[in-house]
Amino acid sequence: MRVSWRRLTLGVSLLAGALVFLALTETETVHRRRSARSRVTAPVVTTTTTERLAPGPEYVAVGSLTQEENGSRFDIPPGIEPYPWHFFELSRWRRQVIEPGATKVQRAPRDGPETFELLSVVNASLAELRRRTGDTSFTRSDALGGRYRFLPGAGVQYELYFRTRDSGPTGFHTVRVTRPLALPRVQYGGSGGHEVVNIILPYFNRLDTLRQFLGRFAKLVEKREQVVLTIVRYTDGFPPMSADQARKDRDGVSALVSETNMRLSSVSAVPRVRLIEKSGVFSRGAALMEGARAWDTTDDVLLFLCDVDMLFGESFLQRCRTNTKPGHQAYFPIVFNTYNPHIVFDVIKKKMVPILTSYEKKMLIDREKGYWIDFGFGMSCQYRSDFTRLTGNFFNISGWGLEDVRLYQQFTKSSVEIVRMPDPDLVHVYHKKQCNKTEVGKRFNSCLKSKAMNEASQLGWGLWVYKHMGDTDDIEEFLKVFRAGPPQRDSGR
Repeated sequence: MRVSWRRLTLGVSLLAGALVFLALTETETVHRRRSARSRVTAPVVTTTTTERLAPGPEYVAVGSLTQEENGSRFDIPPGIEPYPWHFFELSRWRRQVIEPGATKVQRAPRDGPETFELLSVVNASLAELRRRTGDTSFTRSDALGGRYRFLPGAGVQYELYFRTRDSGPTGFHTVRVTRPLALPRVQYGGSGGHEVVNIILPYFNRLDTLRQFLGRFAKLVEKREQVVLTIVRYTDGFPPMSADQARKDRDGVSALVSETNMRLSSVSAVPRVRLIEKSGVFSRGAALMEGARAWDTTDDVLLFLCDVDMLFGESFLQRCRTNTKPGHQAYFPIVFNTYNPHIVFDVIKKKMVPILTSYEKKMLIDREKGYWIDFGFGMSCQYRSDFTRLTGNFFNISGWGLEDVRLYQQFTKSSVEIVRMPDPDLVHVYHKKQCNKTEVGKRFNSCLKSKAMNEASQLGWGLWVYKHMGDTDDIEEFLKVFRAGPPQRDSGR
């Protein structure tokens, strides 16, 4: 049935998230006729012209809409914080998206659906602007940027700005676009969740950390988790070990593997931990390839590429299974990285709580206790068939770093879909990081960047500096104190 919209009047402002949006209207009367079905698929474009900076757009209150128009909109309850906007530019001279609150806030539009969508919105806006003004010479060079946001249950809202031709340097045109959501499509994806997860663990000289890792692994097996661990140990690496250290490390790792398998013999007839010894300089990429080759079966297996400093549990393992499919899907989760707990708890003057304790109590995910590593790709789940098909000689580089980025890039170039999202059950435990100065270039710079970010948040570092070096309003005096080194603290302080 076709319906006619009544006259919509600009004048009701957005109040603290209590209002949502159906269609952004014009300064003159807008009449539209369309069916209910087409209303939820086609974008709506409107224009206004302003000769000075306006205080902001005006919208239509939910209460003024018909039941049909309001049915597909998300009613934001009063007091809820408004959904933030993304700023974007897509002119002939500049292409960027600035996201609110992200670690990496400024970036170029991603190739594929995002670029296609933004170009479609800009082109639709230009078409509406030309029609409204009668001036067909408007191009993307006249764009002044815009903003967009997604409202769950409603769709995507855009507002774009274009310079005027005859209203002076401060005049601009406003074009508003809404992309309403279509009806949801539902598809059953089948059942699963019983696949064995083969954890591949590259290792060099971290005996105490490995002991803790094996203890947590054993608890998962005792809870009937279908997991197997393959440790690939190297004899040499950075920092180098003495002959005595190397002997103790070799014997210690062998003993830990034997003890763990003995502990698990009551719940598993097959040893759950395997140890592969490799001579030569440590290479994480080569270790992962060795672990993948270690399977003596022709059946495809699910791999979890892991590090010894990681915390994970049953919920992560379930997502590892859910988000992978041979030839179709791989899981590259975003890891939560913990800060130095000595700095975190020193600043707030509280007794330090171990990271593992906070993790087990589900009280670890906090902006002052850590951050999401959106630039890291080292932890990933994929099937061995995809891993071996997409890895090459680049995986034989020595040391740590870059092999994860290159593997991720290989997956992005393939037909395998990448599932990328923060995983609250995958945590990197803080440890002192050492960067090898002999590894110049990107790998050393990447290590330094990670080392600098791992200690504390910006707020945490600032408070730590004020606490240990004194507060000052004079930046020059502050820098003098900083260059001279931290002062001796009074015994009564």
